[in-house]
Amino acid sequence: LYISKENLDVILALPRKTLISDLESILHDLKARYDFYKTLVETDGWYEDTMSFPIHAIYLLGELRAEESLGTILELFRQGDDFLDFWFSEFLTGNFWEPLYHIAQNLTERLKHYLCEPGLSTYVRTEIATVSTQIALHQPERKAEVINWFKYIFQFYIDSDLKDNVIDSDAIGLMICELGDLNAGQLIPEIEKLFELGYVGQVICGDLPEVREDIAKPPKNDPTKEIMDIYDRYHRITTTWAGYNETEDEEIPHDEMVYPHKDIYPFEDETPFTDYEEIPETVPLRTGPKIGRNDPCPCGSGKKYKKCCLNKN
Repeated sequence: LYISKENLDVILALPRKTLISDLESILHDLKARYDFYKTLVETDGWYEDTMSFPIHAIYLLGELRAEESLGTILELFRQGDDFLDFWFSEFLTGNFWEPLYHIAQNLTERLKHYLCEPGLSTYVRTEIATVSTQIALHQPERKAEVINWFKYIFQFYIDSDLKDNVIDSDAIGLMICELGDLNAGQLIPEIEKLFELGYVGQVICGDLPEVREDIAKPPKNDPTKEIMDIYDRYHRITTTWAGYNETEDEEIPHDEMVYPHKDIYPFEDETPFTDYEEIPETVPLRTGPKIGRNDPCPCGSGKKYKKCCLNKN
């Protein structure tokens, strides 16, 4: 996402109506020429400088608060996991909530009904749920609205059957984690029913007693995500994410790196291996205080232990 402030200024100074139309055309092209782009990458390889244009398009639409583009983006997100992974990879695992927040914060009814559609990606469902949670955190006067939003969706899942292809246990588990951030005790009856039906990914949110405890207690860390303009967001990405700004002479310390998909599936070991010396045959193990599921993760991510490294251990 290396793009200069000057170039962003030039783009954003273009006439709004035609700029939005052009950005939507870029997103339509992803579907229309998907096979072409796949063949191109298979032949020539992936070059971020030339293949990041759809990410720029979505972030620019977010900066423009282009509510009229929500339908185009949601249609794009219906295209299936292979398509989404090809174009967006880690960006759809905890990073598109921000442009979606800008675009859809006043269109939550559309988002609610969208989450009731069959066959959506786990990542898409979770990004949209995060938008709603962040609305409640940034606009506290809308918290009751957001809780009713989740209530509608959970009741829809309760009334659905597995064959309807709307039940995603991982996404439901992550939504329940979001509700812990809101202390949404009003939704305990719906959550209990989802557990009873076996629709909850317990490895993500814990079992029912743990969920009850989590929702009853205020979060130890502020779950409100920082909302930035496109200039600051791009700067944050290109200066702190692993894979950016790394040279032979200067490396980003691991504890300052950001692994952009840890919000969704944080259980993979992302720690870069840098010590190539021979590992001793035996390594003494030291035990420390037991870490609670709701305690801050000792890895330093700022997330709760259960939402980060629990499964590694």
